[in-house]
Parts: sequence; structure tokens; C-alpha cells
Amino acid sequence: MKLIAIDLDGTLLSEDGTISKANLDTLSEAQKQGHRLAICSGRSHHDILQILRKYNIKASIISGNGGVIYDKALIKRLVLPDHTVKEMIDLAEHEQLFCELYTNEGIIMKQSGRSMLEEELAEQSKTLDSAVKAVYSREITNLFNQHPIRFIADFRKTDFSALQIYKIGAISYQKTKRDRFMAKLEGRHDISITSGSLGTVEIGHPETNKGHGVSFLADYFKIPLEHTVAIGDNFNDIPMFKLAGISIAMENAHDDIKNYAMHVTDAQNQNGVAKAIKEYVLNC
Repeated sequence: MKLIAIDLDGTLLSEDGTISKANLDTLSEAQKQGHRLAICSGRSHHDILQILRKYNIKASIISGNGGVIYDKALIKRLVLPDHTVKEMIDLAEHEQLFCELYTNEGIIMKQSGRSMLEEELAEQSKTLDSAVKAVYSREITNLFNQHPIRFIADFRKTDFSALQIYKIGAISYQKTKRDRFMAKLEGRHDISITSGSLGTVEIGHPETNKGHGVSFLADYFKIPLEHTVAIGDNFNDIPMFKLAGISIAMENAHDDIKNYAMHVTDAQNQNGVAKAIKEYVLNC
């Protein structure tokens, strides 16, 4: 038996946000052969759950980059302290980054954030590479298509302690803003910092990362780490690449990401997940 941990965006999901029949059929075949599936994503638990229900996929969930671990019921949640949440929001807003909070009730964000991000993108339209601009446009669409989202006017009027916040996304499509924000987080050990997309800085509990999530779930199911498989495409996938028995990067991943993987499969739009599972799980 293997534990197969699969990222969503840039990996299992095609660019249009769907899961191909070839990928679905291969996931089903892996389960028929006795392997366990885990969706391991930076997305929120609620958002992943609705995707799995849409496609009738039965899988464990590692969400928020490992902040929440779930298998039929909540197994573990790594929550950020209230004072840290307030500090990160204040810092992000000072540097004019859009914020989203992942909570036990879904995602909280400001309604005005969409126009802010679209204006940022429009301002850079003449200098951005067309491919990068297309990625940013998809990110904005994906950001506001998450489920469920609660829009608020002011974060300061929110009771953070009741919401058990496990991830903060700080988003800007202006690199100078992100760099200033990141510089102010340098050297901190009370948070984890990663990125699953070009414009986002993702902040969580200091123990939060996909590697921790996969390791915890493998131990929960009594599956040795050498029998784990990790498939992904972005920087937040590196921790699970480092510990998995087999690590596989998508062809559409940046070369820096591929350097951490043992193998490279086809791109997200070419059923790369199906190919990877067939080659390194089903045919082994």
C-alpha cells in the first residue's frame, strides 16, 4: 500500500480548474489496488472538500499547506495565535497587500480586494510577460471562486479566536510590495512562510508545511515514508518532495521545483498525474 499525496492547482487540476477523466480513472484504479489518496493543497479545507464532492473523489485532505489534516473527520489543526494574525494583517495592509484568512468556517476576505488586484494587474500590463499576466488573471478568478467566502468590511471587527485561523494569504501582483512584506518577516520562527502561486505569500503555524502533513498522515495510517508518493508543481510542494519515497514534479513546474523531485511527469493539461501514478505506482 502507498500513500499518494497530490497537489491541486498546477497538478491535478487543469488550467480551466477541472479534473480530466484520465486523471479520475487513474485515481480510481489506484484505490482499487489498495492505495490511499490524499489531496495536499494550499487551498482551504472547505474548498477542497467541495471539489472532491463534485468529482466524487474519496480521499484524505491536507489543506492550508498542512494546517488542517482530515480523514472522514478532523485529525489535526495547526492554528495561528490571535496576536500573530492581527500582526500579519496589519503588516500586509500597511504594505498594501490583499489578505485572505482560512478559518474553521471557510475563507474571510474583503470584497474590495478583487478591484485592488485587478487594478494592480492593469497597471503592469505593459511590462508583464503575457504568460505571467495570464497566470495572474487565472489566480484572481480562482481566488474569488473559492468556497465558501465571507466578505467583510474590516478585519479588526472580527473575532479571530472563534475562527481558528490556520492560514493567511497575503497577495499582490507587484513584486516590490511582496519583497517589502517578506523583508519584514525575515528571521521569524513563530510562523511558516511559503508560496503556492506567483502572487501569494502564505503564512501559517510554524509547523505547517506539506511535508509535515504527509508525514503525519503516513504515521496515522501506519504507512512507511518510503511508501509515500508526492506529486506537485510549486514551492509549497518542496517539503513533501524532500521526505516522500517517490517525488514527482509536473512538466509545467519551474525548473527550481523540478530539481527537488526524483521524476518529472507530463504537464497538468496533459494528464500528468495519471501518467505519474501509472508509471510509479500501478506498474511497480
